[in-house]
Amino acid sequence: MIAQIVKQNRSLLPHVHDMLITAQPTTSSFLRELLKISGPTFMIIDGLDECEGDSQRRILSELALSLLKETRGVDSTLVKVLISSRNEREIRTRLERVPQISLSNETMFTSKDIAICTKEWLSCLTKDGLSCFEYMGADEMERIKQTVLIKADGEYHPRIFSKPDR
Repeated sequence: MIAQIVKQNRSLLPHVHDMLITAQPTTSSFLRELLKISGPTFMIIDGLDECEGDSQRRILSELALSLLKETRGVDSTLVKVLISSRNEREIRTRLERVPQISLSNETMFTSKDIAICTKEWLSCLTKDGLSCFEYMGADEMERIKQTVLIKADGEYHPRIFSKPDR
């Protein structure tokens, strides 16, 4: 992000040089200082839901605590942030106080994916040499699939659906 800011505004190079030589700042503080002197900046974070939980929390905390508060000008915010992400519970909770736009109700789409993965995952289970389709029955299989869909609440986590050891 720092490289992108400097590439867009080459006049910042002397400031970057001075900050790096004199202060040796952390990446976070360096970015904050650079944003303060660079003027209005638009930041786009695409696919936040694809980051691991710790990375998501760190990004959101840094945005909330540092960038947005410390780079606020007298008349307006100097950093405007657009985050694109699936509508995941933790992200939704952390961003509940900021304006949001929902482009679609993705629960319907992810529920289809979850149902397919659940069926495939169940097909890997065996008991006494029989697949679960053979020993559970269609009603029980449907009950399990519906329970998984309800509990998932439209959130798909691929690690949960990794194939079990046979």
